Amino acid sequence: MKSRTKKILVIVSALSALMAALCICKIAMAQRQYKESKQEYEDLKGAVITTVPSNESEDEESPYLVLDFDRLSEINTDFKFLIDSPGTDVSYTDFQSSDTDFYLRRTFEGSSNVGGVIFIDYRSGGDLTGRNTVIYGHRMNDGSMFAGLAEYMSAEYYAGHDTIHIYTEDAVLEYTVFSASEVTTGCDCFTFAFQSDYEFHEWLSRQAYRSAYDTGIVPNSTDRVITLVTCTGQEEWRYVVQAVLTETVFNDVD
Repeated sequence: MKSRTKKILVIVSALSALMAALCICKIAMAQRQYKESKQEYEDLKGAVITTVPSNESEDEESPYLVLDFDRLSEINTDFKFLIDSPGTDVSYTDFQSSDTDFYLRRTFEGSSNVGGVIFIDYRSGGDLTGRNTVIYGHRMNDGSMFAGLAEYMSAEYYAGHDTIHIYTEDAVLEYTVFSASEVTTGCDCFTFAFQSDYEFHEWLSRQAYRSAYDTGIVPNSTDRVITLVTCTGQEEWRYVVQAVLTETVFNDVD
């Protein structure tokens, strides 16, 4: 009996050690992929994104970036635009496929990677002409991707980072944050289609009311908004930051 018990304990110990080793290998592989994904994107930014001097002073940088859209489209035809929040670490190219899962675990070059990329919900228009364009990104532990969205839960942080730029081939679209909240996956903030101006206006009012603090901004039914989404670390919860289009710059930014 004692011999049998001892054998069982040995087997259990061996299985536990194997499971622990597999978990360590899985974590190590994920960390390696996160690092590779981050370096790959840093290399991309260095190749296709540049800053230019301000029109007011050559010693200061312009608030806008310059992108090589032809090169980006050559690398991946799913490229739609670049999203950049001045003064934050949020500055990423955005892609859109025919489903929500494709870029969740792929790099901008399409290779498999748990880090994924920033991507647009396939049900949203990639041209930003829809009333609500939903954009997803992982909340990385190193602070990259959409990890910075968590900072918007603070009114103090919002006060210094209320502007988001989206760069398309034709223009720079400037958005102003009007709501930041922590929501469940069943939240109506993921709504794409609206039957009327009134329905859209009511929806906008709910988004503004849900915000963790009062921004003093409630968009109207003629506006266009973006909804940025990332995970919180809790399975059914998400950080959501919503911004309204307030200005369009059509001229060359340089």
